[in-house]
Amino acid sequence: MTDDEFYKSRQILNAKSKNLKSLGLGNKSNASDPLTDDDINEFYSKNVMGPTSPRSLINTIYINNNYHFGLRGVTEHYNLCWGDITLKVDTNGDEYLQYCRERQTKTTFQDDKYGSKLLWYKGQRLGTKYISKIIKSTATESLPNNDKRLTGHIKM
Repeated sequence: MTDDEFYKSRQILNAKSKNLKSLGLGNKSNASDPLTDDDINEFYSKNVMGPTSPRSLINTIYINNNYHFGLRGVTEHYNLCWGDITLKVDTNGDEYLQYCRERQTKTTFQDDKYGSKLLWYKGQRLGTKYISKIIKSTATESLPNNDKRLTGHIKM
């Protein structure tokens, strides 16, 4: 297709492509829209974020990790382990959470000090496919007629 004999065909194809895009047809942009405060408020109002169910808690943790610790991709969420986020105290005595990108230890533990009857979660990782669909399923459930292509990034 790069030979000189196809020069005229390439010009016609490019012109037709530009014409279709100017009419709003053709490929959609791959750009994603960041989550806005209105989107997040809608998630809470529809109970897809918050303390109402195990799934809404997972959605809340996922979006909070995006917002506060800058975790973006599925891999960063998937590789997050116990001890990666630690409670710190500043010089004024105020507590804050710190995300340590370098894992201190590979040792993990599970302490069932509350009794198994009170625990309603599993001590296992979420799969990468589940993690990759959190934003899409949250948006679909709470914003059904929205045509935005949302991403986990938060608009500031």
